[in-house]
Amino acid sequence: MAPKPSDGASNGTESYGFGLKRANRIFFISMAAFMTLLCVGILVYGIAADASGMSSRDRFFKILSLVIGPLGAAFYGVLTYRLLRLFLKSGSLPALEITADGFIDRTMHTSPERLVEWSECRSFHFVLYRQHDYLVFRLENEADFRERSNKGAFSLLSGFNSRRIFGSAHPIQLTHVRATQRELTDAIESVAAGRVTFEGAAR
Repeated sequence: MAPKPSDGASNGTESYGFGLKRANRIFFISMAAFMTLLCVGILVYGIAADASGMSSRDRFFKILSLVIGPLGAAFYGVLTYRLLRLFLKSGSLPALEITADGFIDRTMHTSPERLVEWSECRSFHFVLYRQHDYLVFRLENEADFRERSNKGAFSLLSGFNSRRIFGSAHPIQLTHVRATQRELTDAIESVAAGRVTFEGAAR
């Protein structure tokens, strides 16, 4: 059964598009921006604090703030930029496209944002991890997938983390996608039947 058009999902003969949960993305951007400002504040404290007359404990915290402050500000600053850039660049594009040739994942700043062909995938299933649902594609060749999808240090970190949790796979967090597991399963099976296997049951 093919998925019916619904809020965030539109279907055609060869493709299905599932929209982004924009409120969730705005929340993530806001949190990243907040952490950037917090780290800047920690750095300012470290610079402004007068070390003379400080106890060894306070001097330790001053040094720690001079280390954590710039590192945190740089990390969260880049993260904020990348999330905001993706949010603006994606515009009205679907967060997840399912086509006869493969899928395009635009859910996160580390997402491939390219057509991942069905030949790159062995199967798919759903996983609940830390109260979040994931659509997980098992990969035929993880090294090749990572190389073709590499977007810098953030991608490498994300790849390491997903490998640790999900194994040789590409996970898509459904927190960001306006779609149910049943809609996604029906969409994939309607365009990729016989090329990628569904493992498990959708809710």
